Amino acid sequence: MKSGILLVFVLCFYFQVFGQQSESVEIDVNKTPLNEVLIRLKENYGFQFAFDKDLLSQFVVSVRDNFSSKEETLAGLLKGLPLTFDKSGEVFLIIPQNSFQEVRRQKTTQISGQVVEARSYEPLPFSYILINNRSIQSDQKGNFTYLASADTSFNVQISHLGYFLYDTLVSGNLIQQFPLTPRFTELKEVQVEGNPIERSTLIGDQPGKIKINHRIAPLLPGYGDNSVFNMLRLMPGVLAAGEQSSDLLIWGAYESHSKIQFDGFTIFGLKNFNDDIGVVNPLVLKDMEVFKGGYEAKYGDQVGGIVNITGKNGSLQKPSFTFNINNTTLNSLVELPVSKKSSFLAAYRQTFYELYDPSKIQFFNRRGNSAFDATVYPDYHFRDANLKYNYQDEMIAVELSLYGGGDKYAYNLERDFANSFVLREEEEKNQQWGGAFTLSGKDQKGNTGRIKLAASKLSNLTSEMNRVTHKRNGREFMTRTGNGENVVNQITFTAQNRWNFMNGYYIESGLGFESNNAQILRGLNNNNLIDSDTRLNRIFSYVQSYWPLGEYFDLKAGIRINYALKINKSYPAPRVAASVKLTPDLKLNASWGMYHQFLAKSTLLDSSLNYYYFWANSLKIVVYRNYSIVIA
Repeated sequence: MKSGILLVFVLCFYFQVFGQQSESVEIDVNKTPLNEVLIRLKENYGFQFAFDKDLLSQFVVSVRDNFSSKEETLAGLLKGLPLTFDKSGEVFLIIPQNSFQEVRRQKTTQISGQVVEARSYEPLPFSYILINNRSIQSDQKGNFTYLASADTSFNVQISHLGYFLYDTLVSGNLIQQFPLTPRFTELKEVQVEGNPIERSTLIGDQPGKIKINHRIAPLLPGYGDNSVFNMLRLMPGVLAAGEQSSDLLIWGAYESHSKIQFDGFTIFGLKNFNDDIGVVNPLVLKDMEVFKGGYEAKYGDQVGGIVNITGKNGSLQKPSFTFNINNTTLNSLVELPVSKKSSFLAAYRQTFYELYDPSKIQFFNRRGNSAFDATVYPDYHFRDANLKYNYQDEMIAVELSLYGGGDKYAYNLERDFANSFVLREEEEKNQQWGGAFTLSGKDQKGNTGRIKLAASKLSNLTSEMNRVTHKRNGREFMTRTGNGENVVNQITFTAQNRWNFMNGYYIESGLGFESNNAQILRGLNNNNLIDSDTRLNRIFSYVQSYWPLGEYFDLKAGIRINYALKINKSYPAPRVAASVKLTPDLKLNASWGMYHQFLAKSTLLDSSLNYYYFWANSLKIVVYRNYSIVIA
């Protein structure tokens, strides 16, 4: 009996000593940055850390000692430094000592930040943030705020299409930038083992919404001056109108029922004249979202879909120059940092040769028994430019984005035929202008506000003349002239606010004024078929709220009200959307809403059976109820 007790005692003593030896940590460093010491501990002893690399690199330590446990090791390393540590599971969180004490005293914690791209520090709009399994989304400038009950550490995961996941543990009351690293997947040469556009889109996160990764544009067919449109028409539910790039059809909506906006101002049509040149320069593209239907209350004025495009801000690190030449245009982009907090961007492109070859046209006389060929020499040119200035600090941001461009197509045909002289002239000129000024800011609680003034204008001018003159007497025995003009402009002023509450819950509201002016002139042989100039002003407002009800159910509800001043009538539009996460791989989204449209395209059929499309204010407001159910 005594021998058994003695054996148990010896074994316990042995295992205790053995266990202490296995926990023994040896440190021998001299004037080494603290973050490098922690990395060595992770590699040699399996420590798990979460810390601010920039903060810890400021502290230099010299330690030569053995420690019996991980906690004792960290206490020895941080001795005499204004730092402390907290343990969450197996992870040690290294934080400033005053931050730890402050979190203990406070009842709530605020985590605020801005999601940016690493190296260029370009803000990444509408990024997805997961904080302790609570989902929120950043705004157009990449800013976000999360309020929660006081705690010492939070697990933060930030994702953006085309970038590596940012996953870290942070302490409370944090305000900082979160840089995301672009993700590129290299494929083996010849032997293809994966899909190069596998991560081209994000579908199913919200009802009826597609987020497109602009970084895969060089991998798509038709990359060049119209790559933006080519990317869009590859998306499910999006078609080209009549298989041409003059407009988009989203979920079966009619032409002009879908809206395309760039940096907050409207683009009236996705192209100018040539189908190979889109109005959006691919070099300035940063983010693109497609709302196919059932979209939220802060977007409106269309009964179809919405394509929301955000342009680059410009590099804050160093000047850069991009030059691209293809078989259509010369394209260039210049990015200049003005200061540490502001940047300037300029892009310009134009055609450098005649895109249309001369062609022959065959003419017949009235009896149809003789004909002659005439050669047509077309004249076409296109050019556009983007200018953008951006300033941003911790509390305020200013942005000015300008666009101007257009094209001109014309040709002349002159030919002698028998005793007659034939003359034909035709010309079409398109010009698009747009601009937006945005002032945004946030307070100490992370609530944000934004004021935006946007204006856009499209001018389309057409003219044609056909004349046949008798050469002997100079008498004109066949003359036809036609001209058309369609000018549409839009001016919008919007004030928006967002209030953040506990656990990702927030409320958004907005108030604004919009003015649409449409001028239409269509004449044939000196007779006016259409001569109209209308203006429609209206006031709009919206309010919506987002409820993350637990980890598996989200609800967003709101209402948008438009008041047309000319007819003194209001148009309420309620909207609601819900998401249910059934399993980690299965999510059910559903949304419903009512939508109104006040500016749309109409059609004119002339005596020669030619269709002419023009923008006009709606005398009868279009009402459309939309719903969508998406399983992802």
